[in-house]
Amino acid sequence: MDKFSDFLTITVNEKFNIVKAKFDIDDQILDINYQYESNFPLQPISTTLKSNKIGIEDKNLKVWLLNLKRTSNILNNIFLICNNIKLKFANLEECAICYYIINDTNKSLPNKKCPTCFKKFHNVCLFKWFKNSNSNNCPLCRSNFTF
Repeated sequence: MDKFSDFLTITVNEKFNIVKAKFDIDDQILDINYQYESNFPLQPISTTLKSNKIGIEDKNLKVWLLNLKRTSNILNNIFLICNNIKLKFANLEECAICYYIINDTNKSLPNKKCPTCFKKFHNVCLFKWFKNSNSNNCPLCRSNFTF
């Protein structure tokens, strides 16, 4: 049995080119519709949130869904969202830069903590932040970030 089968239902409507992911957690529902065109993958996939009553902030969901634009893989996106939902409810903190709990690049948890504001970041996100900002300041509190 699939490790997500306890709270995830996936249905495919080939007639209308829609994949529906329904997350049912403690009688709270999150529905995401993935619409793709007949010439997929040449056209991007569009997503629609039908309801979000499971306690995940909209900004987190939007960032998780934006990952789909990079990969164009609906199932990978659904499973990434599943992993992040499970870890969110296990009271793990998401990265304050990418809003993921599990980094989609190297599958790591946020483990670098700012000594001032105590927010956690993924190594990859923090490195990218330092490189793009040309400084080693915390993205949130702007204090000096030392390793």
